[in-house]
Amino acid sequence: MNPFNRPYTLGRGGLLPETRTLIGRMSAEPSRGRKAAINRLIGRLKERGLWQSPKIDALYVLAAHDSNAHLLNWFANNAATAAGGPIFTVDRGSAGDGVDARLICQTPAGNPVGNAHIGIGVQAGLVGLTYAPYAFASEGGMTTVFGSPSIGSGFTVPGPGLRHGIICWTGPETLRGYKNGSLARTWSAPVADTSWEQPQLHRIYEGLDAAFTTGRAGFLHYGQALSDLEAANLSAALNAYMVEIGAWT
Repeated sequence: MNPFNRPYTLGRGGLLPETRTLIGRMSAEPSRGRKAAINRLIGRLKERGLWQSPKIDALYVLAAHDSNAHLLNWFANNAATAAGGPIFTVDRGSAGDGVDARLICQTPAGNPVGNAHIGIGVQAGLVGLTYAPYAFASEGGMTTVFGSPSIGSGFTVPGPGLRHGIICWTGPETLRGYKNGSLARTWSAPVADTSWEQPQLHRIYEGLDAAFTTGRAGFLHYGQALSDLEAANLSAALNAYMVEIGAWT
């Protein structure tokens, strides 16, 4: 059987224990169909060895059924905080004013420089991550900038047609970029000023500030660096979930 079609009806009530725990953290119970979709996504990630920290420290599925659920980190018992008045829309995530409307994401202790990733599922428009390394994603591509937008070195995963962008740091000066699960670009170059490189990279894992303009992110994840196969499997699983709940076509 194709593992991406597997029903995952394990455990009491037909749900995996991890699914039951996650649903128990939600203030509004999801529909039966969404419960099944959540169960399938968790099952796919478990089967591929991706349902574990620190391989993935955090997964925020922002395209959720209510505002409480869209703030939850699926991998840990913590949640993002909405600040500046972002507006939530069911199965679309949050959007704001591009000035101070944002989601502040919490996360466990950090991964070392050279072994980290960040991924964004683009729902619409431009999504920005304002804690360094700064990252911006849209249908046209995903770009990360080290240090600050004005002084850092940039790395771009090209579009168009980007739905899921992943950037992995596989060495202090080595990056791999993935577009919709496929390796799109690698980058390796000396960094002129290493004084800001490590603290800024490390700050992903102290807290992440996701700032929204009119754009919306379907999901956000980060953790250790992913292999090509892991990036492909993660992207396939998340894409299948987004299609199943009707957020993507």
